[in-house]
Amino acid sequence: MNKFIDENVFSVGRMKSGRLYVELNSKVGWEGFPGYAEEFVRLFSGEVVCRSDSADTRVWEVVINNQVLRLVYEDFPVMISLESKTDGGMSLLKD
Repeated sequence: MNKFIDENVFSVGRMKSGRLYVELNSKVGWEGFPGYAEEFVRLFSGEVVCRSDSADTRVWEVVINNQVLRLVYEDFPVMISLESKTDGGMSLLKD
């Protein structure tokens, strides 16, 4: 699990929407995100259902335990986070 979660940055927070997010890793770059994301989702027996890439952000919609979440890469500051989209996703992140 250490490969996916950097204990130096791991934290749980709340977005402006009130939904939870978890900061996972700040050591994976733009080019490394797709491999990281695919392995992360596979680790939790999930699937990637949508990929959206812009100039400085990658937002991949994933399904883990029947919950839709967003796996997000931000370029500045570099951070990968997992964001809840639903109440069920918030419960999953809390667990």
